[in-house]
Amino acid sequence: MLIGLYPSILENDNRLALPKAFLEDYKEGFCVSRGFDQNVMVLTMDAFDAIYERAITFNLADPVVRLLLRMIFSSATLAEIDANGRITIPDTLKEYANLNREVTIVGQGDYIELWSQSNWKLQEERLLNLEPDQFSTLHLSTQ
Repeated sequence: MLIGLYPSILENDNRLALPKAFLEDYKEGFCVSRGFDQNVMVLTMDAFDAIYERAITFNLADPVVRLLLRMIFSSATLAEIDANGRITIPDTLKEYANLNREVTIVGQGDYIELWSQSNWKLQEERLLNLEPDQFSTLHLSTQ
């Protein structure tokens, strides 16, 4: 399970070291894609396959569906971890997410997100200012 919050450094060649705790999940390859909140999603192949399998059931006549598919799949790149435990972020995704030297890696269960330091601070502010019933309709349960 990919959980936690980790600071990392994006090197000049767009390589980013992953936390050691995450390396096992990504050793068989992964997919990097545009995230929903001006971030980058790094999806395990299982997670990417699950999204693909669900996406192909959507109604292609719906313009919102087409936008979603374009957002995810047009920016997707298959990749592998290098010998030093680093991943390469494509320039287009680096620019989209405003990734600079300092990157925050956020575990999301079966994928991770990469955030610029400034964008992650905005997310933290949103989290701190949630209304008490913000998630009441989501039916989150431990059973």
